[in-house]
Formats: sequence, C-alpha cells, structure tokens
Amino acid sequence: MGISITVMSTLFEQVHKNVKHSVGISEKVNSDQDVKTCICHRALMIFKLDLILFAYKQKVDEHRFILHGKNALASYLFTQYNVPFLEAKTLSLNDALTIILPEINGEEISQKFITALLNIDGVTFHFHERKVHCVNKIIIDESEWDPDLCDTLFLK
Repeated sequence: MGISITVMSTLFEQVHKNVKHSVGISEKVNSDQDVKTCICHRALMIFKLDLILFAYKQKVDEHRFILHGKNALASYLFTQYNVPFLEAKTLSLNDALTIILPEINGEEISQKFITALLNIDGVTFHFHERKVHCVNKIIIDESEWDPDLCDTLFLK
C-alpha cells in the first residue's frame, strides 16, 4: 500500500480514541484489561474497514470524485456484496460491519504494525476472561468511525 507505519498508527489511534469516546470511556479512566482489549478489537475492526475501503477507492475512484465519506461504504456493499444501493446507503455501521465481517477478519495486519500498536499506551489485544462483557454498548455506532479520516491521513 505504501503507507508508513507511523501514518497507519495515527489512523488506529484516532479510531481508538473515537471508540473510547463512543462507549463512554474518557482518556483519564484507567479501565480494566478486558475493557481495554474490547475497545482495541473494536478499533481494529474499524481500522481494517478503513484499509479495505481505501484500497477499493484507490482502485475505483483514485481522485475521489464520487467515493468519499459513507458513500464509499455504500458503493462497496453494492458492488462487492450485491446489497441494493438504496439499502446499503441506509444501513447502520454495525449492520455494514456484520455483512463484511468475514472480510474484515481476513484482512491481514503485519506483525510489525501490531508491535507498533502495542507500544501505544492502553493498546492490548489479549483477553483474560473466556467470555467478555467489556462494554455496555454492544452495537458499534456511527460515532466510532470517521469515514473521511483514512483518506485525510493517507492522501497527504
């Protein structure tokens, strides 16, 4: 992709911050390990969504004449998953993630990048409990994702 680990880390950190804010955890709160892990996994899913959509936009609309913001997600769901376009435009972020979850789970992240993430304060990917009830807010909502952030950072 040609994007530096530093820029990718910045994207992850911002998504992580958005997720923490959305679930009601301030920067100053020292959450338990499983809550931190849950937030990091949510952030990683959204981060991977950003990577998938960035690659799609680069391939289909490199200059972002049409594909920007949430419109890119609707187009992706329409072209890659045959979701009717009007339906794709009205899906919540949580529903869209549900549709493409297998692809998100299959999106490989390099060990070098994961190591870089683990150097960020509060980032962990290891659950201590078998069954985790880590945040009260189960559904991922729109405030956890800034659909233009990836392009803003990657296309500087």
